[in-house]
Amino acid sequence: MLKAASKKDRIWLFVRPFIGWFCILLGCLGLFLPFIQGILFLVLGIALVGPENRFLCWIGLQLNRFLQGWAALQIPIIGEVGRWVWQIHQNLAHQIKTFSKKEME
Repeated sequence: MLKAASKKDRIWLFVRPFIGWFCILLGCLGLFLPFIQGILFLVLGIALVGPENRFLCWIGLQLNRFLQGWAALQIPIIGEVGRWVWQIHQNLAHQIKTFSKKEME
């Protein structure tokens, strides 16, 4: 019985990234097409590919840098919206980290 479970795990290890990238591709298409739920497929694909993917980590770092730069703008309305988005991003990141720690325990 253990051999079947380990074989299933090995198969899932290789299939999961393919499914994840396919969902990300569908999500990108869905952002422009009205009949596909783009955000849903993007979130699902990113969750399947996971944070261990270097490209997704790089995208996350670039997003952080962009949001910090946007929040630092001194233009009245644009800077205020940037600070608001940065604050939401920080709160969401904190909640995700808190949830991840609880899951690990």
